[in-house]
Amino acid sequence: MIRRPAPGARRPGAPALRCGAKAVAEFVDVFLSFPSFLITLALLFVHGNAGLANGVWTGVTGGAEGAVPLPDHTVGVLLAEITYFTPFVMRPLHAALSQLDTAQLEVASSLGARPAQIVRRVILPGALPVLAAGGSLVLVLCLDEFGIVLFTSAKDVTTLPRS
Repeated sequence: MIRRPAPGARRPGAPALRCGAKAVAEFVDVFLSFPSFLITLALLFVHGNAGLANGVWTGVTGGAEGAVPLPDHTVGVLLAEITYFTPFVMRPLHAALSQLDTAQLEVASSLGARPAQIVRRVILPGALPVLAAGGSLVLVLCLDEFGIVLFTSAKDVTTLPRS
């Protein structure tokens, strides 16, 4: 007879999510639930030249312009891309790491492996295929979202090389 775990019980070997980790996982899921153009507009609303972050900065310091000109620089575009595409790697990685048997980690530790060795020899071999798949997905999504980046970035940001 197959015994089923009680509702809410965790699998043997699966680490329990702490409250903060669950909150971070839910926050990451927010980015996956909205279309990309809404995320782009939200990031421009918060970090744009007339955005929320610069408005708070000018209100506190009394300066004429904000200190965070992110949409005007390549760094801002890169940070927006990282913010938007990180969940597409984190969710599969979280799923793969939750499947990792903690007994393997305990055995490696009891055999004298240091934490760096445990990561390199136990955790990383299980995570590399997932990281490669997530990276491939992000590459395809970046190519798909290139038009949005091209049209919403500032005039000084070079997204398409011109002669």
